[in-house]
Amino acid sequence: MAIVTTKSGVITNRDSTPVVLANDYLAKSVTLHATGVVAAANGDSIGSAYKFASIPSNAFVVAVILANDAITSASATIDLYDTTANGGAIVPSTGSGVISTAISLATATTDRFTMTVSNPNGEKRVWELLGLSADPVKYYDIVMTLTAASTAAGSISLSVLYSQ
Repeated sequence: MAIVTTKSGVITNRDSTPVVLANDYLAKSVTLHATGVVAAANGDSIGSAYKFASIPSNAFVVAVILANDAITSASATIDLYDTTANGGAIVPSTGSGVISTAISLATATTDRFTMTVSNPNGEKRVWELLGLSADPVKYYDIVMTLTAASTAAGSISLSVLYSQ
């Protein structure tokens, strides 16, 4: 085993000669947030969509904070949808579960952090996570989509922390 020093892209760029400026969203950003609360009903079926908030396509998602009542049997993914004005559909198939997959809502939670962006994608903005070749300069809705039906009612709060 060896002792090593490994640098992130931001630090590698800072230490290079000449210095390469890092993108502000990674190195010097201000964190913003979008939040919303929805009411889930007993009997909401698989595929039901709970729309919480919108974030810009150039957002870098820092964290997702989820709090929910015990909504028996329910589980979900957190997806990206076009806004209602842009058609309201789930963004290309890569949008399914792009923020988080396999969330159980069956047990009450408060301030649970959840995010399943894989390591190679850890520095990507929303439009890059979606596999787009350029920023479309628009907003996307943060939507929870049920993957298992609810057998109880309850409230769900979701906040997305992001930078630009």
